[in-house]
Amino acid sequence: MSKILAVDTSTSSLSLAIADEEGICGEFSLYNATTHSQSLLPMADALFSLSGIKLKDLSALAVTLGPGSFTGLRIGLATVKAWAFALDLPVVGISSTQAMAWAATGDSPVYSCPLFDARRDEVYTALFQGGKRLWNDDGVNPQLLAMRLRQLNAPVVFSGDGLSKYRCCLQEILAENYRQAAGDRRRFMAAAAAVLGWEKFKQGEFIDIVNQEPQYLRGADIDQHQPHAD
Repeated sequence: MSKILAVDTSTSSLSLAIADEEGICGEFSLYNATTHSQSLLPMADALFSLSGIKLKDLSALAVTLGPGSFTGLRIGLATVKAWAFALDLPVVGISSTQAMAWAATGDSPVYSCPLFDARRDEVYTALFQGGKRLWNDDGVNPQLLAMRLRQLNAPVVFSGDGLSKYRCCLQEILAENYRQAAGDRRRFMAAAAAVLGWEKFKQGEFIDIVNQEPQYLRGADIDQHQPHAD
């Protein structure tokens, strides 16, 4: 059965996952990985060894493209690019915000807002509902974001590495409508990227791995967002 390997290096949390048409076959995650370049290959070796899956079983690769860590994204994309050439496999690209939102809520009909720490008192974020994108990726001030989300007058589920830093601000403004994803759903994205990547693989939605660059952001104001559907 064809399988896809997904790699996420968008944040300090590193994760890998393998999926097929029946779902996730295996996953490895490491929280607060200080050096993705040193951890990624040993994790991949362990994932294949312990799952019993072989490289020859792969039909495609998936990688999160950003937004996120400048260095982390480059490491992930460079590694997947090398594997793609070595194994002659196509690659699908996944938005980091979409993967994080899917990890947090899947296709549940709730608002899902991933937060990646962008420093400079900003987060990289977007808004999703039922797995569908409502806002484009952007870099924004968390207080302005919370004020915009308050206008929804509905619960919003937050996830991502920016959550711990800005939780108090969000809770204060959103009050009872503040929610946060449970446990590992707040941090790790590779399993979600693998599921989303499998769907893109079936549709033949591949990226030009030779020319693909990480998708960096540096913020526009949240008020400039326009609704956007996937």
